[in-house]
Amino acid sequence: MACHNSKSQLFRGFRTSADVIRLAVMLYVRFPLSLRNVEDLLHERGIDLSPETVRFWWHRFGPLFAFEIRRSRAVFVLVEKLLSAVLLSLQQDGTVRL
Repeated sequence: MACHNSKSQLFRGFRTSADVIRLAVMLYVRFPLSLRNVEDLLHERGIDLSPETVRFWWHRFGPLFAFEIRRSRAVFVLVEKLLSAVLLSLQQDGTVRL
């Protein structure tokens, strides 16, 4: 619950929802799009904002989103390694090798 509060505090004071901010920044970072391309894509979906707004959000929230992505990838790699270790420890007859 505290994590949710801290995230809502992060976007406090913005008239746009956190989901729209995240979408705009991730479109800009993930795909080879210009700020104006992001503006056009969002405008087609009924979201009107300027390229300068996307740039501001990118500077403000980009490092936070990058940290979240790195953290989630680290968890994925940890789970993948753990699963590999478990599979390697299984013998062909289904017993676990210790």
